[in-house]
Amino acid sequence: MTTRMLNTDFVYWVRGREYAAMAAKSMASVREIYRGGATFFVYTDDQERDWDLPGCTIVTMPGERPAMVANLDAQCSFLMDRPGHHAPQFLFLDVDTIMLKPFPWEDGVDLYVTWRDHVAVKNGEKIPGIASLMPYNYGVVGGKIGPRTVEAFLWLRARILQMAPKEQEWYGNQLALADLCAAPNRGDGLKIRSISWSMSDFTGTSLIIRTLPCEVWNYTPESDGEDVSDKGILHLKGPRKHLMESYAA
Repeated sequence: MTTRMLNTDFVYWVRGREYAAMAAKSMASVREIYRGGATFFVYTDDQERDWDLPGCTIVTMPGERPAMVANLDAQCSFLMDRPGHHAPQFLFLDVDTIMLKPFPWEDGVDLYVTWRDHVAVKNGEKIPGIASLMPYNYGVVGGKIGPRTVEAFLWLRARILQMAPKEQEWYGNQLALADLCAAPNRGDGLKIRSISWSMSDFTGTSLIIRTLPCEVWNYTPESDGEDVSDKGILHLKGPRKHLMESYAA
């Protein structure tokens, strides 16, 4: 795998001032790595926003929808409309991410997803956990601009619209991504999914998906001061958002 510094569009979904503040830190980390090779797009459904993010294109989406539906609507809109587009590839990043290294783009790959290969262990036995139910984390998703990628995201959007309101509000995008990548889904308390998916759903040609390890390209430190010198992207998700300041520095 060869890491090349390629011009890239970075796309965020922001709702509210707190998300905007985190997005600003994330974008600052990207600028440190990419210098002039990064273009930023921010999508929001804040109709009367009280925040601003200089140096990026801000697109306001109409209406208010469940969070994960709104996020996918924004991503589909970006891929189809490409407002002021520059780069042949994109990264969809959660606002609570910090970039440490250039992304490892490869020729011939349509879509990049990050895979967590660990499962919960109790009394020495593996048990169904978040990694088995949602093996792909949606906080870092990249790709090459093209019709197959557009169709893949339209498929994800159609898939999440079939889900329950709870899933549309939270984590449904990860369930849809697991379905897209034909990963097994199972877990306690959530509907078991068995989705038949093949490339015939698309253009008749292969959608090439590269899986990258979350351990490097979507890594979540558990505490401040960890050695992250071998990591590419940090994801300070959940209760770890307060660590963004120190890791951004």
